[in-house]
Amino acid sequence: MTDKPLHALSLIEALQGIQNRQFTSEAYAEPLLARSASLDKEIQARTRLKPAEAIKAVRLSDRYRHSGGTPGPLQGPPIGIKDIYNEQDETVKFRLEMEAAFKKEWSISDERI
Repeated sequence: MTDKPLHALSLIEALQGIQNRQFTSEAYAEPLLARSASLDKEIQARTRLKPAEAIKAVRLSDRYRHSGGTPGPLQGPPIGIKDIYNEQDETVKFRLEMEAAFKKEWSISDERI
């Protein structure tokens, strides 16, 4: 196992650690969530983060893996996604000023089309 803290692992290192049972998905997710919480006030990178849901998801992944299930290539580690437009049941904030400017610039009724 690496000497790095779990939150500092690359995705490949995390996947290998989980696959080789050096640590669980939950053990990997917890320091990521703690790190995100400790830095978010400063960098404000998240519009929505639900730690309880993340832990629930990685626990399900751990149970599936430990029951003998064959996981997908990215099953296990949580992944933060930035600058997405839509998530299940929720529209994520998107740079409204840019979107409004884009719509104004490229309106379907624009004579230039």
